[in-house]
Amino acid sequence: MPINLRSGWCSFLSSLLPIISRALTSQQMADHRSSHEIGLAAPEIGRHLLEATDRGKSSSSVDFLSRTSANSNTPVVMHGNLQLNSDTHRNNQTLPFFHCPEKWSGQKLSARVTHFNSWVPASVTTPQAGLISPAPTFVSAWAKPSTSTNDKKFHSEDRSMSSDQEHTPIDTTRWSLAGTTALVTGGSKGIGYAIVEELARLGSAVHTRARSEADLKKCLQKWLGSKLKVTGSVCDVSSPSEREKLMATVKSQFDGKLNILVNNAGTGVLKPTVEQTLEDFKLVISTNLESAFHLSQLAYPLLRACGGGSIVFITSICGFIALDDLSVYASTKGAMNQLTRNLACEWAKDNIRTNSVAPGYIRTPLIDPLVQDEEFVARENHRVPLGRLGEPEDVAGVVAFLCLPPSCYVNGQVIVVDGGRIVNGNH
Repeated sequence: MPINLRSGWCSFLSSLLPIISRALTSQQMADHRSSHEIGLAAPEIGRHLLEATDRGKSSSSVDFLSRTSANSNTPVVMHGNLQLNSDTHRNNQTLPFFHCPEKWSGQKLSARVTHFNSWVPASVTTPQAGLISPAPTFVSAWAKPSTSTNDKKFHSEDRSMSSDQEHTPIDTTRWSLAGTTALVTGGSKGIGYAIVEELARLGSAVHTRARSEADLKKCLQKWLGSKLKVTGSVCDVSSPSEREKLMATVKSQFDGKLNILVNNAGTGVLKPTVEQTLEDFKLVISTNLESAFHLSQLAYPLLRACGGGSIVFITSICGFIALDDLSVYASTKGAMNQLTRNLACEWAKDNIRTNSVAPGYIRTPLIDPLVQDEEFVARENHRVPLGRLGEPEDVAGVVAFLCLPPSCYVNGQVIVVDGGRIVNGNH
């Protein structure tokens, strides 16, 4: 190409750039003007936000799911961050205002907060002066430039709903436990409490047990207020007779059928091996290993009556690695991991799957003394590639998956939930 022609072509392209830039800016402004401020009424999400605040989180991720009026089978998702304030929405009635497309006006939504994976109904409301002060911030996927892959996806969904995949209805049955029944031991605290809530929010009718009647009543009252199908009874799982009584209660309550058994109850005695007494040994063995074995035996006919089901043992990374002063506790967890494999093979013919979840250090009452030690927390955070101790909800989500239909081919596995701690050789 001759030099003068090339120069003329470059000059022409340069003259187009300001025009293109103004056009894009106008389109972005139009997009922004097409959004308006609304409020979201979702009591369950409000409660989750407050719980996240109580755990010291300053912000939490929230997803919103809507279906457009033009096609009820077309999902549109918004995703962003809400700044949390423990004094905001203490009545759990509304969420902060955020910007959304005008076509969302009058639409029904669903919403969820990260770490609380179940979707809950939500409805659009109009802004009310003084309702929120100060207003937490929400970044809308439609109101900001598309810089990430997810943002580009959401942006394109808003402008074009032409592909077949976008018009495919969401299959909610595979990710639901509606119509199922579950027994979760040790459900009044820590990991067990989170598992009860996770299963119940996915639609399961859950029965749990605890040693403390006062703790159990407090939990049941809270779950009732959240409209979750949870019942409970007092039981010491270290006692064979009480285990039998517990399973008789479950059999009566669920008409002789049980879909899910989560053997979560456990205890530990933190002492050097030479200081562990015979009483310590018997307590830990009977509470952890013996109860899990016996309850699985008792639950077997109830699971088989359903045509199959899922058993989940809550074990520990102690079943893989040695930790100081936990020789007896670790022995029970290692044995439970092996029991998982045996039952997985023996009961597979009855369509009963058995798996274990082995958590690392999770912030629960069981390790409260350790969590108070700043040096311990700093040392563990360094050992964990993700840089933090786990939360009960981190474990509950994995347990729920092992009970859901998509995990129907997962059997005899021990799934470690420890942020990568035991595979990290760099500490």
